[in-house]
Amino acid sequence: MLFYNEEIPKCINCHAFTQGGDVITGDNKGNLMVWVRDDMDAIKCRLKKSAHKGPVVALCMLEDGTLVSGSGTEIKAWDTNASLQDSRSRQIPEVAGNIQTIVPQTLSGADGKLFVGTTNGCIFEGSLMYKMRYIVQVSS
Repeated sequence: MLFYNEEIPKCINCHAFTQGGDVITGDNKGNLMVWVRDDMDAIKCRLKKSAHKGPVVALCMLEDGTLVSGSGTEIKAWDTNASLQDSRSRQIPEVAGNIQTIVPQTLSGADGKLFVGTTNGCIFEGSLMYKMRYIVQVSS
């Protein structure tokens, strides 16, 4: 990868692919970066967005072009068709632990329903439009 006038990320934690083939990464500083291949076949950062206060640890691309990101106990939705405009966010309870992974409930992901796994072994289901609910709750 080539970095043009960009600070090189120290640690890329997660990635997702857009339908157009671009790569979106999440880093330790809470940034989302969109990487594209230019006319000379070099990969460069097209867009860098400060997305979360803490490290971005999970990304999930939905069929409609919505990118879902996770950091700490916060989940955010981003419109990849509009230069990563954030559209919605949701918190999970702190007692559940930090977000570890986000996956769509259905193969297409078109309905926006998600499974969210945490560092404490909890699993939630829901969406950014409706409340997340525990489907696996681990007691400490």
